[in-house]
Amino acid sequence: MLRRFLPNLTCLFCCQYSASAVCRYCQYDTVFFHHPDKPPNLLLRPEVARNIKHSAIDGLYAIGPYQWPLNQLILRLKSSRDMVPADILTKWFSQMLGDTPLPEILLPVPITYWRYYQRRYNQASELASLLGQRLNVPMHTQWAKRKSAKQQTGLNRQQRLQNLRQAYKVTQALPYRHIAIIDDVITTGCTVDVLARQLRQRHPRIKIDIWAMAVTLAPTSKRA
Repeated sequence: MLRRFLPNLTCLFCCQYSASAVCRYCQYDTVFFHHPDKPPNLLLRPEVARNIKHSAIDGLYAIGPYQWPLNQLILRLKSSRDMVPADILTKWFSQMLGDTPLPEILLPVPITYWRYYQRRYNQASELASLLGQRLNVPMHTQWAKRKSAKQQTGLNRQQRLQNLRQAYKVTQALPYRHIAIIDDVITTGCTVDVLARQLRQRHPRIKIDIWAMAVTLAPTSKRA
């Protein structure tokens, strides 16, 4: 209870004095995708795009690789409903976007009812809500549903594709020209690409971006 009222005095990672949740030294040590000489759309970077399935996706935007400290922030967000990591991640993501054109709506990736019952929240929805507040973009959560299916964790690329073919269903038509699907981590891109393909079947001309907090890279691409 006291943590809600007392100001933050230490860095979340190094535990040294800091007026912010992450001190400037730990933030300096964080690997960010943003680079003035590289396109912000990661699908235009071969070292990233070649590992991500994106047959129906126009743009992929993320803070950085799924490694320290982004992995720790995301795991903490998933394991407990602690909004401090979400606040940090959405702040960094918003800063990273810069002048990138904003979508008309944010669509968080849905989870199963059982997963929601276990966690009591959907971390993608929490991230989308905070991003929407920061960027003044509305969020819509009832656009698709996740049916009961084997969890993606531990499956290889081919198994993920087979599992996802019947796992998701877009349930509503969307009267938008530009949308962004929100997820915490992009590993192979299979999940978001399945959803994007279903959207594109209904709306062939829609622009579909993926906004994620981190992307898992191949071992040789981790310093991209």
